[in-house]
Amino acid sequence: AVVSTQSTGTSTGSEEGDSMPKGRAVELKSQILELIRGDKELHNKILHYTPLHIMDIKGKIKMKAGVKPISQILDELGVTFTTPEPPSSSSSSSQRFPRKPGRPPGRPRGRPPGKKS
Repeated sequence: AVVSTQSTGTSTGSEEGDSMPKGRAVELKSQILELIRGDKELHNKILHYTPLHIMDIKGKIKMKAGVKPISQILDELGVTFTTPEPPSSSSSSSQRFPRKPGRPPGRPRGRPPGKKS
C-alpha cells in the first residue's frame, strides 16, 4: 500500500470544538506520513493491519498535538490504531469516598430501627 501525500481537506475536529488551524493540521499530517515512510517496522504494521498505539505515534512526531487530531488523521489515512483506555470507574468511587477508620462496612445511616420519637 502506498501512503499518499495529497491533502484531502484534513478535518481535525472543527465539528466537535477541538479545532486545529489548517496549517498546523497539514503539518501534523505531513509529519505522520513522514514517520510512516521512514519507519519500516511501523509501515509493515500498517500493511498487516496491526493496530498502532496512538501514544507511540504521538511520542514520535516532532510537533505537539492532541490524541484527537492524530486519531482523525490516522482515520483519514485508513490506519488501524488503539487509543488509551479511560480510567476504570469501579475503583474511582473508593478513591473519592474512602471508608472512615472505625466504621464497619455497610453500617446503616440515620436512626436505628425500632426507635421512634
